[in-house]
Amino acid sequence: MDFFNSAVDVLQTLVIALGAGLGVWGVINLLEGCGNNHPAAKEQGERQIKAGGNLVFLAAYLRNGTLPAPEIMEYLAAQ
Repeated sequence: MDFFNSAVDVLQTLVIALGAGLGVWGVINLLEGCGNNHPAAKEQGERQIKAGGNLVFLAAYLRNGTLPAPEIMEYLAAQ
């Protein structure tokens, strides 16, 4: 059972890292779209930032068992 718990911790860390990486990639696309005045790249960057944030919140919830602040949850639900 200890091995299973260890594997779950590793997977949660990987999901957080994936979400953070997706968010960083989104910021790069957003800045690239702003610099080149390319609306499609800006929109793609915004979507990637939101998706990365959602992954990080999901992994944090699974790890801690508590939800983030209610304001944040309402914002994410509206997206």
